[in-house]
Amino acid sequence: MVNDVILKYFKDNRVKHSVEDLKKGALKGGYLEKDIDEAIALSVSKVDTPKIKSESVGAVVSGDGGKVSGKKYMKFAGILGIVFLVLGVLNFIVGFFGVELFATSSTIMSVIMIVVAFVLIVLVCYYFYGFIKMGKVVESKLLRVSAMMNIILIITIFVLAVVSIVWTIFVTTMMSNGLSGATSEFDAIADSTGTMTGNAIAGGLGMTMSGWFFLVLGIFFLFILFVFLARLLFSIALIKVGKTIKFARIAGILGLVLLAVAIISYGFQIYMAMNFFSLAGTFLANLWFLDFLFWVGIAVSIVGFVMLLLESLALFDASKKFEK
Repeated sequence: MVNDVILKYFKDNRVKHSVEDLKKGALKGGYLEKDIDEAIALSVSKVDTPKIKSESVGAVVSGDGGKVSGKKYMKFAGILGIVFLVLGVLNFIVGFFGVELFATSSTIMSVIMIVVAFVLIVLVCYYFYGFIKMGKVVESKLLRVSAMMNIILIITIFVLAVVSIVWTIFVTTMMSNGLSGATSEFDAIADSTGTMTGNAIAGGLGMTMSGWFFLVLGIFFLFILFVFLARLLFSIALIKVGKTIKFARIAGILGLVLLAVAIISYGFQIYMAMNFFSLAGTFLANLWFLDFLFWVGIAVSIVGFVMLLLESLALFDASKKFEK
């Protein structure tokens, strides 16, 4: 299948440059000779192409020609990827040695953590925005859509985390001050002992506790499905643009490997939860299996770091080829 980027490159520049010079420029830009030859066959013939020399033929691919003017979005996204990689490795090392950072659970610390998380969320969204820009220059709709899905996913996780923290602060305050300071709405659903019961809350909202349980379970299932779908499409998109962008193909393959491991892990956890009492003794009697899971977790983390590094390098390569 012909590479659309190279084909457009030859069509747009065949009047000003010879096929030989255009081919040299494309080779310098990192494209495969096989893809270049296919594009030549579809766009021009060696007979009717003018043999006009250019002062900067290489610029068509590696200079100004064919590049997007303006800010280097992909380059900055690649830099963010390296920063995330360093932070991830440091966090992994700290966690490996059991060091607890920000162990304080005060309200002020919670607010600080929300602010820090918000900044990180914005930067991560910009990181994936770099892949949206990459999808535009290589004409990959799948990459653009899947990157946007990841941005939506990240924002959703942040909103849920903030709601969870706020709710925790609220409940902690209620418990510390006692139920006497509760609002009339909460007093209305409190039982005679002064303790809120789940059934009273659920009944007040017109749904049984079992109904709420299955509703939350269904939403959680849909959320997990969206996570897997977003990562699956993103990995496939990276593999497809690997013909044009270096490191993208390997990053996409590692993404699929991690996705497969995640599916197996979730399946194993569900199986353990359903057969906990029958399997608990077996696992306790075979501690080597727990050690095995520990080292598998470390291996998965390392693969994730390598994938993040390759994604960042792919952004750098795309920036080098398509951004001024």
